[in-house]
Amino acid sequence: MPIELTARENGGMASPTAPVSQIFTIEQARQFTGLDLVSSREVVSLAGKSYFELENEGESESHSEVRKQAISYFMSLGYHVFTEGVGIAGVFTLADFVAMRQGRTVFVEVLSDSNIKEAVLARKAQLQVHAELCFVLFTGTKRACLADVMAEKLKVSTWADVLFCSLNRYSGIFMQQNNRVSVAYETTQSQGIVVRMVQEPLAKSKSKLVFQFVTHRYENPFNTPISSPVFGLSYDYESAFLEILVALEKRLGARLKVSRRNFSTTAYRAMRRPGGLRLVDCRDKDLARLRSEYRGNQKVQRDAYHVHTLSLPVADFFCSFEIDDRQSAVRETLLEEIRRFPMQIEGAMVPAAIS
Repeated sequence: MPIELTARENGGMASPTAPVSQIFTIEQARQFTGLDLVSSREVVSLAGKSYFELENEGESESHSEVRKQAISYFMSLGYHVFTEGVGIAGVFTLADFVAMRQGRTVFVEVLSDSNIKEAVLARKAQLQVHAELCFVLFTGTKRACLADVMAEKLKVSTWADVLFCSLNRYSGIFMQQNNRVSVAYETTQSQGIVVRMVQEPLAKSKSKLVFQFVTHRYENPFNTPISSPVFGLSYDYESAFLEILVALEKRLGARLKVSRRNFSTTAYRAMRRPGGLRLVDCRDKDLARLRSEYRGNQKVQRDAYHVHTLSLPVADFFCSFEIDDRQSAVRETLLEEIRRFPMQIEGAMVPAAIS
């Protein structure tokens, strides 16, 4: 049964509601991971105070709120967590907490915009020798979304997982949906996110590149309460390939043939129609079409209006790109964007579409 840990039980800080089994002590975390972990309670500063005490005294309200959201996020994905500052014996840096599942350990560090510095990042990167590393960065404010600030944040995502937490006084504080982070999938950072691809020939010098996720997202096995929106897996997979098509639009200087008003709804509606979501050039000529396809035998009603409620059996769910074989640049750029996602492509056959 879910319980609310007291501040004393959770290192002096209030914790999210979660099953007791998901909150580990430092001893349980050591045993589970096999790592020589040290708690911030065990590391003493030159001033004679533990780093746990210094964190409690100096932690900002925004950092504290984001840390709590991040803990809830990882617990909602079935991770066990040690919720205090933690590091590796002999490595002179600490993460804000550590998240653990069978076969993987992730150090999680919450960084405010003022702390995205080379020296800080290099110090935290030492933890990657022993486990995976994930940063939780801020967004949702004018300062946090400045172009130069976002560029620095995106640079971090080239060598570690990066999650974003929105800090907005109007919409609230919540973890943003992110399809690109390996911590959300049944994999590790080194193994990556794997998709299966097959090319299906079409008439008139066209081909269809059909993709299916082989690596699936974690679901919420403990029904942990979380402020982030939770969608069906098939919707998450649609949104991942829509991100790729939007990146392709920018790379090619092309245009998506869909209304930008309420884009998050109209784009999905187009993907689910037979004509697909069109990417066109300046002459309105098709460069690519993206479709989401259900190829199962079960009759499924696909809601065209409440797009976020869609949840189809992932074993029978595919996304396809229709491209002109004569447009080799489009194909190559598409495959580049898929690998930059990052996805690893595995070749395999898929069943023919069911009409």
